[in-house]
Amino acid sequence: MQDCNYLTQLLDKHQHYDFLIAGQGLAGSLLAWELIHEGKKVLVVDSIKPENSSRVAAGMIHPVTGRRLSKSWRADLLIAYAISVYREMEKLTAKKLFHEVPVLEVYSDHGNRNDWHGKTADPEFQKYIGEECNAGKVHPGVIAPLGGQWIQHGGWLDMELFLDSMQEFLLTQDSFMEGEIKSEELKITSDGNEWKNLTASTFVNCTGSNASSDPYWNWLPFLPAKGEMLVIESNQLPTDYIIHHTLKVIPLGENQFRVGATYSWNEDNNLPTDEGEKKLVAGLAKTIKAPYTIRKHQAGIRPSTHDRRAYLGRHPQFPQLAIFNGLGSKGVTEGPWLAMKMVNFLLGKETLEMEYSIERCKEKFVAAQ
Repeated sequence: MQDCNYLTQLLDKHQHYDFLIAGQGLAGSLLAWELIHEGKKVLVVDSIKPENSSRVAAGMIHPVTGRRLSKSWRADLLIAYAISVYREMEKLTAKKLFHEVPVLEVYSDHGNRNDWHGKTADPEFQKYIGEECNAGKVHPGVIAPLGGQWIQHGGWLDMELFLDSMQEFLLTQDSFMEGEIKSEELKITSDGNEWKNLTASTFVNCTGSNASSDPYWNWLPFLPAKGEMLVIESNQLPTDYIIHHTLKVIPLGENQFRVGATYSWNEDNNLPTDEGEKKLVAGLAKTIKAPYTIRKHQAGIRPSTHDRRAYLGRHPQFPQLAIFNGLGSKGVTEGPWLAMKMVNFLLGKETLEMEYSIERCKEKFVAAQ
């Protein structure tokens, strides 16, 4: 935590930044990392909130997604790139951030088992699909009467440690300040932005679901989704792989596991609920048969979008404003590559693909005027 003297000195310097970033969640951290590596002067501003959606996210990388067992979007490119970025961060921070562990996909029924068998013959999946796990070899704490399928090149990012480590890195670069940038406090000028006594050529919104209420960005069709998760403790569950069935059970070390997650599009708060806990406990009853103790119950709002693709780009009316947001549940996988693409765009090195550029929503902006 920074002291008041540090903040006062920073604001009194009338400093200019190339990029002022609101939000130090996954998106803001990755974007700042890329910009600093490009030699840009960056300041990230965020209030420290334990219910930050990035902090309560599962942080899982999984190459196969959905009931139809589709390969994740650009999996071959994005997974390898993401892991390389997290490994680079580990070298700098001397912290173990990403844990590459297999995933046991528990068969839900015979049809699901047949679907997985079909994928083993598909060349597109062979890099990721390992051997079948027969029912007799499943850990006794896991409910898998039909066995399951091993998935390779998956894993999880320790989100809390990642965010804390990135904040420490930003502090060493004089690139972090605790606080909140409110849209009414931001003054757009002909050559940039002013906030308090600071100026910046570009202001980037990385505030997650809060961007949906920002008057500059509320025309973007966000679809925020509330998610609730548990952290449980048990000494009778496997600690060297992720269980994926009705829900995910991710080993965190020291016999603790992250369990989740629920999805709700009808709630706009990040408060844990009794209903959410009941859903998670019911899901656990179908997934494990080991005693456990609930240590935490957390909730957060995912910054999901209408088409499940992130929002990247500069404001159509005020190019001094930009957005890097909407990473959603696949942010740990897609975020590092998208951050690199966003930085290349901001620095004029390349254009953004329509698939994740806010240009695809320009009609929404025109309609809102």
